[in-house]
Amino acid sequence: MKIFSLLLLIYLNTGFSQNLVFFGKQDTITFQENDLIKLSFVEHALVYGDNKPYLVALLVLTDEQKNLKKEEIDKEINKINNYLSNIERIKKYFVINEKFSIENGMLTPTLKLKRYKIIKKYQNQFEKLY
Repeated sequence: MKIFSLLLLIYLNTGFSQNLVFFGKQDTITFQENDLIKLSFVEHALVYGDNKPYLVALLVLTDEQKNLKKEEIDKEINKINNYLSNIERIKKYFVINEKFSIENGMLTPTLKLKRYKIIKKYQNQFEKLY
């Protein structure tokens, strides 16, 4: 059986993350999250875009960088976006002051984000970005 190329964007919900499959390439939003976490001023990041026209992000800044200016954050996100395709780019974001922890229920015991809880809690802020 011959496998044909995918020409449409297809969303596959695995329960843990949104997998994007397009043009024969599979990627996950955790790729963008990992790039954001590599920034020196980001402690936690969650990328959101389920059934939306573009991706947005929630950022938790490190204690040392809480007063970082929006222009500096924009500059670093644009550097990440430069090597991503248009559909993979983070178009907008918002910053929160709350740290994610096991105690507040936002991290698992293995320190992974509890995506469902975080998205549910910040749903209004995500929707304002669209």
